[in-house]
Amino acid sequence: MFETNFNDISEGLKKHLPAYLSSCRWFASKTKDIAEVDILDCLPMKRNLKTYMLILRVALDDGSIEHYSMPISVIDKAPSKEQKIGQILTLEDGTHIIEGIFDVGFRDALFETIIGGKTIEGINGVLSGSVNTKYISHFIDHGKKISSKVLAAEQSNSSVIYNDSFFLKLYRKLEIGPHPEAEMAHFLSETGFTHVPPFIGSMKYMQNEEKTWLEIALLQEYVKNIGDGWTYFTTVLKNTIKTLKSTDDADKYFLLPLKEEINRTYAMASLLGKRTAEMHLALSSDRKNDSFAPLPFKGEAKNEAYAKARLWMEQAMKILNDNMQILPSPTAKLARNIIDNQKLILDRLKYYFTASGGEILRIHGDYHLGQLLFTGNDFFIIDFEGEPARSLRERRKKQSPLKDVSGMIRSLHYAVNYALKSLACDDEASSFWAKIWYDNVCSSFLSFYRQEAMDASFLPADDEEFNATLKAFLMEKAAYEICYEFNNRPDWVHIPLKGIESIIN
Repeated sequence: MFETNFNDISEGLKKHLPAYLSSCRWFASKTKDIAEVDILDCLPMKRNLKTYMLILRVALDDGSIEHYSMPISVIDKAPSKEQKIGQILTLEDGTHIIEGIFDVGFRDALFETIIGGKTIEGINGVLSGSVNTKYISHFIDHGKKISSKVLAAEQSNSSVIYNDSFFLKLYRKLEIGPHPEAEMAHFLSETGFTHVPPFIGSMKYMQNEEKTWLEIALLQEYVKNIGDGWTYFTTVLKNTIKTLKSTDDADKYFLLPLKEEINRTYAMASLLGKRTAEMHLALSSDRKNDSFAPLPFKGEAKNEAYAKARLWMEQAMKILNDNMQILPSPTAKLARNIIDNQKLILDRLKYYFTASGGEILRIHGDYHLGQLLFTGNDFFIIDFEGEPARSLRERRKKQSPLKDVSGMIRSLHYAVNYALKSLACDDEASSFWAKIWYDNVCSSFLSFYRQEAMDASFLPADDEEFNATLKAFLMEKAAYEICYEFNNRPDWVHIPLKGIESIIN
């Protein structure tokens, strides 16, 4: 339970936490002010170590409540360079309170709790680790000392690699109930789908009185890689454009090694289509499991999907209309074309959702090139959290697998435009070659996806119905992107505008 010195510092810590939380990359409500932070529970992670897992209740200025995991460690020495990143406060006696994820003692205790299936009692609940015995025997070297490092990538959670063998994700914003990522990783590992990092274990927090539990952490095998799918595809495309611009003879495209490298991206896009279909086949394989069994994509499910897509499109139209005067000329022209064709676009969207056939199932939910680990010759699919802004309940809903497919196609469209933008290429020749590349990678991705999932009942069997359903989700995704870009990267809004324009044309 609480050690004596923690009782002494808890009130001071609570006063410092609002400012610290607001500065953290993983804090979800940065646009709101924190009214109050309460420590709901404190769980001592390891005997003789002043390191704890706190469960926080955060009251926001709009009246809403959020819960967060907050590991902390009390250290006597001056914080290291890494630990200074997570320094919360310094006490009068010279000891320091830091975020525990930057303390090797806390990280070791976290790993040992999951691998050992341990239980830790707190004031108001219990922290428990569980391990997948089917996999763990292949990875654990009991004589090997634990080494760990925190990943610095900006994200909504905290990630740690252990012994270059395990990947741990510590969830920061907590919600009651099953977390889709742990659930999906476990399910896919059990089905034998080999292109997701195997599920090793997890950690949950159970509240005593509420008898409800929160997912705290997920442990998977660490897949050695040379980067993500986004880096791979955009790097090749940028190299291609630079090479073509440096020569007067565009026919050099047909000479080695440039042609080989471009053709390899088409082959990798084909492989990605195959892996995506294999993922959906695995996710649809257990028709007796209520959490995963596919359902017909019709009736209420179809109406809900259409209503959501229309809402995004209407929001996008409003944003464009309200901000037309501040858009740069080329983007404003695209936006004006979209607004002038608003009725056509909304009618087209409604028509596309009348397509019949297919099923809804558990899908990735936030599928793009950044969710792929590239090993040099293959892909592993990661981050099955779904869209972080949505509730866990929404993220666990069954949806059409073509939402994943449309997400990847939109990501490839972004890759093309990013490559052109990063090279400051606005000439016709560069755009021409980029479009050829985009058309070919999309064609390769789609054809191999359909080939692998040819007889699957989760896809519309008819070509016309398949294409209409895919276009419906492409339009929805592009509308979502318009809303996102205006709030985060206004100079990128032309990309989804081009996406919608290409569909209606």
